[in-house]
Amino acid sequence: MPEALDTLKRSSEVLLDMEMRHCVAMTRAQQTISLALLVTSVYLAFALHLVPLNTKIQEDIIPVLPLWSLVSFGSYLLFKLGWGVVTFNDVPEAHKELMAEIEIARKDLEANGIDVD
Repeated sequence: MPEALDTLKRSSEVLLDMEMRHCVAMTRAQQTISLALLVTSVYLAFALHLVPLNTKIQEDIIPVLPLWSLVSFGSYLLFKLGWGVVTFNDVPEAHKELMAEIEIARKDLEANGIDVD
């Protein structure tokens, strides 16, 4: 009987450990959705006048905040794209490997009677 209790205790520890790992780890999608819901709820609290602010901020800044955020995010993405192009590493080994694969494909196609120029 003590062996059965020991086995039951070990299996419950394993299940608890698996459940704790499942609860702790959030996927990237869950993190993104959580952040989007947080930002949206804070914006709605300001936009619906649930949080008292200075009238100048409430009337001039809050209404254009989504557009400003969208333009800023687009600018950030364009910068990241440009930076990636500027810092793109030239890899001669990959070029040689790709040219060899193209030559193999060309020979294979010509063996099958397909003209490749």
